[in-house]
Amino acid sequence: MGSNRPAVRGRLSLLPIAAALAAVPACAPRPPRLVPPAGGVAAVEGVGTASVAGAEASVKGRFAFAFRRPDRGRVEAFDPLGRTVFLIVFRDGRGWFVLPNRKVYAEDDAGTMMGRVLGVALEPGDAVLLLSGVWPGDPAAAAGG
Repeated sequence: MGSNRPAVRGRLSLLPIAAALAAVPACAPRPPRLVPPAGGVAAVEGVGTASVAGAEASVKGRFAFAFRRPDRGRVEAFDPLGRTVFLIVFRDGRGWFVLPNRKVYAEDDAGTMMGRVLGVALEPGDAVLLLSGVWPGDPAAAAGG
């Protein structure tokens, strides 16, 4: 009579491997659920780098920004040594472009000032919506203001 022992042993040795392979997908992290804040986004801030090249010269530097709904904001640009090159302040629908080392400033509407610097006439509140991924007309836009 033949023995069934080798066949049973082969099946038993595959069982732990099959169980481990079945468990691996359960250990994988789940993707995060992105839930917008209940009250909307009231403010955004960040930092970045920019370079501007012209026909005769090129300039590279860092900048920082902060915008708060509905109408406040600040953009500050730094040279490679960390000194403030220019500062733009937005408040109550107005914008001020300041050159601190020359002690001069210019004042205009916030949208016009943003258009002169960025090339896009945005109000500070619209910048918050754009940077947070919400646009006017979206129900989440009304919740934060």
